[in-house]
Amino acid sequence: MSKRIYSMQALLVFVLALTGVQAAVADGGPGKTLVGTWVVNIVPDGPVAPTVDITVVNRDGTMSNSDALLGTGHGIWRRLGDSVFEMKFTTPVIAFTGTAFPPGVTLTVTTRDLAVDKGGLTASGRFSADFEPDQATFPDFTGAINFTRMTFED
Repeated sequence: MSKRIYSMQALLVFVLALTGVQAAVADGGPGKTLVGTWVVNIVPDGPVAPTVDITVVNRDGTMSNSDALLGTGHGIWRRLGDSVFEMKFTTPVIAFTGTAFPPGVTLTVTTRDLAVDKGGLTASGRFSADFEPDQATFPDFTGAINFTRMTFED
């Protein structure tokens, strides 16, 4: 009888371990995950120049973004549907002497339709960028974003 109880406990531990590992993998199938490192091409609407950022998306719903001009932003993400995600991150804008940005300005970028392609190597969507406090010299803007997953070239 005690052997059967120990066997059941071992089986339960095994099942829980398998379930936990799958949860930690965070959608391992191609085209189903945003987790990873991405090169992001940003194409703003209007007079703002296109730029490139690097974004790291973590399994726990957090993310970081590096921008050569504005600095590093941190934020959150979540799944909205099958291969569709939303992200929101905030960057403290670096105040350079002679620029329109005084100290204390932040930029919040939001996307609600970031769709990862079936192969999982690219994603695209639209974004909105909002400054706080509002900047008359550099208004809020919108645009397109195109993600390319960083991979090894084996």
